[in-house]
Amino acid sequence: MQRCRFSILLAMLLALMVFSPCAMLIRSRTFPELAPLLVMLLFSAVLLSAVFALARQRWTMILAGSLTAATIVAQAVNIFLQLKWLAMLQNVLGGVMLAFALALLLRALFVQQRVTFENIAASLCGYLLLGVLWANIYSLLEHIQPASFVLPTAAAMEIISPPADLKVGADRTAVALYFSYVTLTTLGYGDITPATTPARMFCSLEAISGQLYLAVLVARLVGLHIVHQSKREPPQSGTPS
Repeated sequence: MQRCRFSILLAMLLALMVFSPCAMLIRSRTFPELAPLLVMLLFSAVLLSAVFALARQRWTMILAGSLTAATIVAQAVNIFLQLKWLAMLQNVLGGVMLAFALALLLRALFVQQRVTFENIAASLCGYLLLGVLWANIYSLLEHIQPASFVLPTAAAMEIISPPADLKVGADRTAVALYFSYVTLTTLGYGDITPATTPARMFCSLEAISGQLYLAVLVARLVGLHIVHQSKREPPQSGTPS
């Protein structure tokens, strides 16, 4: 189980991306009360998988476990109370936990001396965690300064109620994740646009961080692979004259 810990985290991140849009369909059709629960379970699975994959020392286990537990409790309570300050607390705790997990993951990657499947899975996890982290930042900004982003109408986004926004933790988490990843990859469809100066600056920072992550990590992995291959190849003897 320890050997595939990054693979488990990668699977949970992909599940969050794939199944969180289902919450919008559930909300608008059959079981609206299950939609926030589904998102909570997916997001909690990501945080718990991050703790399992990255918390190797006692202090990291305590800190990551405490942040994860506090985030899950805040999210669960807010499903029933629907309080703005509680939703903001959830975004802050979740964002801090994701940033801490990302720092631990980068440290783990840069101490590795060879390229393995788990290292590649860890690199993918870091990129996806970066997108979830920025989605939490956008959600917090939307709570602090409403209408920070211009979104399409509910009809255009194929949902009925409530109107779409970029607030992580609700059943519309998929909207925040979608915008975060198209910004991270500099794809930029333009259907959701930042409307305030802080929102524009955050979007610029996310795009820059995404490009730097790919450039640095790919260079690191390629360098490790070259070094490992050179150590495996036997030295070539000189050609006699």
